[in-house]
Amino acid sequence: MSSTGPRPRLLALNQYYWPGLEADGQLLAQLCEDLADEYDVSVVTGRAAHARRPGRTLTRGVTVVRVPSTALDRARLALRALNYGTYSLLVVPVAALRPRPDVVLSLTNPPFLGALASLIARRFRAPLVLVSQDVFPVTAVVLGEGGERLVRTLGAVASAALRRADCVVAIGETMRDRLVEQGAKPGRIRVIPNWVDAAAVTPLPRDNPWSRGQGLAGSFVVMHAGNVGRAQDLGTLVQAATLLEDLDRLEVVIVGSGAGRAELVRLAHRIGAHRVRFLPYQPRPVLSQLLSTAAVHVVGLARGLAVQAERTDPTGRPAVVALGQTRVRDHQLPGVEDVVGDQTVQEVPHLDEERRRLRLELGHGLGEPVRDLHLAALHGPQQLALVVARDAERVTVGHHRHHQP
Repeated sequence: MSSTGPRPRLLALNQYYWPGLEADGQLLAQLCEDLADEYDVSVVTGRAAHARRPGRTLTRGVTVVRVPSTALDRARLALRALNYGTYSLLVVPVAALRPRPDVVLSLTNPPFLGALASLIARRFRAPLVLVSQDVFPVTAVVLGEGGERLVRTLGAVASAALRRADCVVAIGETMRDRLVEQGAKPGRIRVIPNWVDAAAVTPLPRDNPWSRGQGLAGSFVVMHAGNVGRAQDLGTLVQAATLLEDLDRLEVVIVGSGAGRAELVRLAHRIGAHRVRFLPYQPRPVLSQLLSTAAVHVVGLARGLAVQAERTDPTGRPAVVALGQTRVRDHQLPGVEDVVGDQTVQEVPHLDEERRRLRLELGHGLGEPVRDLHLAALHGPQQLALVVARDAERVTVGHHRHHQP
C-alpha cells in the first residue's frame, strides 16, 4: 500500500458497538480501532442503550454512524424483535450511501444481518467478510425462541448469506463444522478465535481493592462474569448454590446483564439462594481485579449447545463449563478432565457422601490452589455443586497447609 495514496475503505456492520456492553460490539470496536491505522474504517451500527445518540461521530479513528433504531429491553422477545427490525430497516439505506468500500465486514447481530450485508456488498461490488459470532437458527431452536416457521425462514436467509460470503470467519472448529452444515463453503472458512488483551487483564491477588470494596475478600467466590442470557444456563448455578450452603465463606457472584437476568433474580429469591449475589457490569479498568477475585469461574451453556474449550481466562483461575447434556468437544488441554462424563443426575452419588469421599481422596499435592480447567458435561445443579465442592475442598486444604505453624 502506498503511504501517500488513499487508504482502502472498510465498511463494518453490526447492531452493537462500543460503548455498548455487548461482547460482539466490544470486539468489533477493538478490531476497527486496530485497523484504523491502515484502513479508512466506517461502522454502521444501532442506537446504544443509555449512551450515544444517533448520528455520526469520529471515535478513536473510526467513523461511527448510528442509525435511530430502538434500544428496548431485550428480555422480552417482542421488544428484541423490534430492535432487530428497526436496525435492519435502516442499516441498508444508510450503508448504501456511504463512500464505496473496498471490503464489507459484517458480524451476526441481528442473526440474519449477513443477508443484508450481502445486498450492500453486491451494491458496491465489494467482497463480503462474514464473522459468525453465533450459529443461527440452532440457538433459537435450542432456546425455544420464535415460532418454528419463522425460525426456519430466517435460518434459510442466514444460510444463503453464508453461501454468498467471500470469506466466513468462525470463532472455533465446532462452529466451523456447524457453518459448513448450514451451507458455508469449507474453502472460504477461516477459524479465528475471539481474543483477549492479556496485557490489560492480568492475574492479581484475590484480596484486592475491588474484592474488598465488594466485601468478597477472604471468601470462596464462584463467579460468572459476562452476558446473563438464556443461553448461559445460569439457573443451574443458582440452584447449585442452594446445595452448597454449608461451605464456609461461599459467595456465588453473577456479574453482568442480559435477557435472563430478571428471571434469575426471581429464581434466586423464590428458592432461597441466599449465597447468590447479582452485580451489574463493572468498569473495564477493574476487570483484572474482578476476575482475580474468583476461585472458580462458571461458563454456562444451555442444553443442546456445544462448546469448544480453550483456556481464555488470563487470570489463571479454574473454570467449570456447565453444558446441560452436551459433550465438550476438542478439549485436549493440559490439566483438563471430564469430571462427570455421561452420568445422569440419578447416577450421581448423594452430595454429602461424595464430599466425604473427596475429603478422603485429598492427598499430597492437592493442597495448592487449583489452576486446572475443569470441563464437565453437567446434567443439573447436583453435578455442578459436586465440582464446586471439590475445588472448595482443595483450596481450603491448601489454605490450612500454608497457615500451619
